[in-house]
Amino acid sequence: MVDVQFTDTEYRVASGVAKRIARSQRYIVDVQDITQECHLWMCKNPSRVYEWREEGRKGKAKLSTAVYRAGMKKDPASPRPCNPITPSTLM
Repeated sequence: MVDVQFTDTEYRVASGVAKRIARSQRYIVDVQDITQECHLWMCKNPSRVYEWREEGRKGKAKLSTAVYRAGMKKDPASPRPCNPITPSTLM
């Protein structure tokens, strides 16, 4: 098992991104759930986080983008949206 250590800045980036995603989705999904998804991405990709840590502000922006994309991903277990009803489907 690998011991993963993140900085306070990296945790703040993940929580800030989660709040931004929750606001954009009108708080349909809880902020804590999105934060957990962001943290999970960071735990699955520690080498990228460590690499970007050394890049300073540019690396922080890369981390923000990566966790934003991870937080916005649709849950594969969630049901697919229904097909819209069109006049051709009614006949």
